[in-house]
Amino acid sequence: MYEKLVSVIIPCYNAEKYLRESVESIINQSYPNLEIICIDDCSTDSTLAILEELASRDARVKVLHNSINMKIASSLNRGLEYSTGEYIARMDADDIALPKRIEKQVDYLEKNKETDICGTWCEKIDSEGKHIGKIIYPLLHDDLKVMLLFNSCFAHPTVMFRRTVYQSVGGYKDIMPVEDLEYWIRIVKSKRLANIPEILLKYRIHGTNVTITHTSQKSGKLSELLKEHPDFFLSRDAYWYNLRFLLSNWNERTSEKDLLSIKKATDEIMMENMDKKIFDTCSLKQAALLYQNLAYLCCVKSSRNSFSVRIRALFYLLQSPLITCKNVKRRLQADS
Repeated sequence: MYEKLVSVIIPCYNAEKYLRESVESIINQSYPNLEIICIDDCSTDSTLAILEELASRDARVKVLHNSINMKIASSLNRGLEYSTGEYIARMDADDIALPKRIEKQVDYLEKNKETDICGTWCEKIDSEGKHIGKIIYPLLHDDLKVMLLFNSCFAHPTVMFRRTVYQSVGGYKDIMPVEDLEYWIRIVKSKRLANIPEILLKYRIHGTNVTITHTSQKSGKLSELLKEHPDFFLSRDAYWYNLRFLLSNWNERTSEKDLLSIKKATDEIMMENMDKKIFDTCSLKQAALLYQNLAYLCCVKSSRNSFSVRIRALFYLLQSPLITCKNVKRRLQADS
């Protein structure tokens, strides 16, 4: 069962606080045939010393040290170039992989030859390791492809993919902090996606996460992303609709004109797909309506909106109560 080598790539930058626990969670995996590639991106703390100490204890740990701060995309690409495994797995220096994570992902890809990349569900933990919720993603390819119109369909540190994916689409583009989303979009155009319906990673939420500290950059980079993949995002007129979902900023102030654009953009996306046939029709309709009502739900909740906007958004929600209930249920599950 363990004949396939798995390359686990872990970019590291000033990660001393959680690094040992993170790397040891990979060292202690039930699947032993690993090369654990840790890229120190010019850290100024004790990250490099910790990595070298771990490598001295376990020959599977390989330490690469960047001579200049290359950032995450270039560091990941260096790890990809160095890797030799038939499977490539991602891991972050502040998360914790559960003991059977690698074994279960290899087993899944071995049994599902049509799938090229798979992720898993996550438990959310805080800076002290306490449970604060969970992250649940769709499972099937068509649903994951559609989800990329609105959000990432994977937790980046959970993914494992075949080497053939890297050989086919290349490495990451320097478009931080959405380099992962851009990579999934490139991959999904020719490869098949899946998620395993099991929590196999503890995903740490804290003040120095890249996704938190680079929020101010995200709008501009997402604009680049939408312009780079116009065929994927379907509708030029729905550009700002996609952008607001990808930014997750529906809690910002919304006008009555914005409310109308939500419904208009949803219709445009589905109409464009009837012509271009990029997405499965049923998956697209379900996701578009779910995200449409999620936007309305945020508009109702946001105290930044006028009373009239919140009432109108509530009216739209009541027109499709089953979808609204699904969204509320999903939110409650994520926080449980």
